[in-house]
Amino acid sequence: MTIVNPSNQLLVSGHGDAMTQDAYAVTPADRLVPAPDAPPAHTLGAGATLPPDAIRSYKTDGVVCLRSILDAGHVAQLREAADASAREPGPLGYRIGEPGQPGFFYYDFQLHERHEAFDWFVNDSGVPKLAAELMGSPGITLYYSNLFVKDGGSEIASPWHEDASYQRIDGDQCLNFWVALDTIPAATTLIFLRGSHRRGGPVHAPHHFDPDGGYDTALSWNRAPAPPPDNFLAVHDPIWWALEPGDALVFNHRTLHGAPVNSLPSRRRAAALLLFGDDASYNADPGTSDPPFRDDSKTHGDHPAGEVFPRLI
Repeated sequence: MTIVNPSNQLLVSGHGDAMTQDAYAVTPADRLVPAPDAPPAHTLGAGATLPPDAIRSYKTDGVVCLRSILDAGHVAQLREAADASAREPGPLGYRIGEPGQPGFFYYDFQLHERHEAFDWFVNDSGVPKLAAELMGSPGITLYYSNLFVKDGGSEIASPWHEDASYQRIDGDQCLNFWVALDTIPAATTLIFLRGSHRRGGPVHAPHHFDPDGGYDTALSWNRAPAPPPDNFLAVHDPIWWALEPGDALVFNHRTLHGAPVNSLPSRRRAAALLLFGDDASYNADPGTSDPPFRDDSKTHGDHPAGEVFPRLI
């Protein structure tokens, strides 16, 4: 993941040099032409079951929008935990700016280890079961819980990237279950490149989320520099959804996506779980993942489930 700073420069991780924003810039939704057959959002059936069309959308498009995954009460609890974490970050929390100031941006990991609402999200929300259905995997393992807070007026955009760049997990059965905790209109929502998870080839080399940050030794195995976004847009249609609190975007870790700046006056918060299935394998690359998790009891190619990455199902 990468962030563009207000001077339209971004740092290439591990290189220390700058490139123009155009290299990875995300085009705002109001300037993109949506796919003429863009998929609809889906609502769970009785017993919180996924409709077959939702599973097909995830497999074909690499992303699916699910409405009202969490109820208002649990969304409110997660929102409170998000604000508490932004005020007092955990050991993996990363701030750009200060809370309450224009442009504040914050992300953190492993919220379930210190906030009851996120523990419920991991263990009792039913999200892992939905992930198992979408991926067609009997087993589900947690890579991490995640939080994003982007205050109103933020000039920090998230350029096109794939989550796989930062992870030491290989395989097709790996997804991000990203849940909106606030109303997110089309102007500030995540934008996905439809079907980009099926493009094959090496994973894109990682770029640090902070334009002033970098990795001493980034992950490099099976990774190559990303081509310009125009190459992607010539092949993959952009798709997106406006969201209400409790709606989820669920996407494969190789699906290219990004988000524009938060032009609204209000805060945009989201809670996420990175989950993987039975076909996943541990990548023992000596470089630094983000977050910097590794399990030295595993060898390259092992299934990662264990003490570091707990199995949920």
